[in-house]
Amino acid sequence: MAYAEQLTPLDRIARGEWPTLALVGVGLLLPVIPILATLIQPFSDPRWFYHDPLRAAEIAPECCKVYFGAMSMLGVMMWAATAATCLFTALMLFLTGLSPRLKRFAFAGGLLTAWMTLDDAFLLHENVLPALGVPQNAVLAAYGLLGLGYTWMARSYLRSVDGIFFFGACLGFAVSIGVDVVLLHTPSSTAIVVEDGAKFFGIWYWMVFHGAVLTRGLLFEESASQPVVEHADLATGHQTA
Repeated sequence: MAYAEQLTPLDRIARGEWPTLALVGVGLLLPVIPILATLIQPFSDPRWFYHDPLRAAEIAPECCKVYFGAMSMLGVMMWAATAATCLFTALMLFLTGLSPRLKRFAFAGGLLTAWMTLDDAFLLHENVLPALGVPQNAVLAAYGLLGLGYTWMARSYLRSVDGIFFFGACLGFAVSIGVDVVLLHTPSSTAIVVEDGAKFFGIWYWMVFHGAVLTRGLLFEESASQPVVEHADLATGHQTA
């Protein structure tokens, strides 16, 4: 068996041998599946899948259903998964002393995403902060500035194909915020699905972007730190590098 045939899938990703465009296509289209499922199911108004569970329980004609807030909870799970991945990666890079640039990216991304997890889970910008006297639009503006700062810090990672997901996330968040601000007092099912559906796309792309950047960075960091070793070709007995 030739050594080249013993490469793991991670090795092949690091060497750029996997069909990048196919993987990007899957990453871009995968969130369509749960959104379509909520739209074509015949059991309930799609809005109840997107509302925060507590909000849905408060305003629904009939309380309570297990699917209340299902998409909202999936979004919180994706925020949390991204934050945990980034912060754990930053910790490992700190302990090993590898890749200071990737470590800063992972740490900043983890902190920002952890805050967004709390915001989405506890409705900070919608209920908590306005109740404390902070206008919702001011909070959204602050988030926009944080996003611009993070974009500048992560700019070197946006030149790769992974940047597609970052800009997809930004587009999803922009559409969600725009609908939220413009149709603030419009309780229609369409407005709610568009707002929270766009946010779901944004969270998914945010998660995929950070996962892809960190995976690629760690693989190349590992391959760069490995010494060149010789491997015996079991079939021929020849030494291959």
